[in-house]
Amino acid sequence: MLVVLGYTVSIVAGIIVELATHSGWGVVVSSGIVLAFVVVLSRLFRGGNESDEPRSWWRMTAYPTAGYVLAGWFLLQAVGTMTSSVVAAAPAGWVCGVVSLVLALAYLVSAVRLTATGRSRNPARA
Repeated sequence: MLVVLGYTVSIVAGIIVELATHSGWGVVVSSGIVLAFVVVLSRLFRGGNESDEPRSWWRMTAYPTAGYVLAGWFLLQAVGTMTSSVVAAAPAGWVCGVVSLVLALAYLVSAVRLTATGRSRNPARA
């Protein structure tokens, strides 16, 4: 539910800013809001397998599968943004694409490290 709320807030804010400025700033504002939501929510929410200790800096999800799925989602978003002729022509479109790529990379690093940690704890499954 919070993911839908985050995207809704980012889209509405982006539209409002774009209508007010007409310069591509709406895309930048929207990307910034998505980035803020991801950072805050990845720090706040914990899985059943996590303690109350602060999360490691690299950990974005509780389980690797979620990290792989979200990395794929943000990668698709980045590719879609950067290959769209309308959005990619503006520098603001590239900002959105780069933010999506950074988030995809963060989720991928988290998933890979969680996978490696899981295998080192349970070598019989590897």
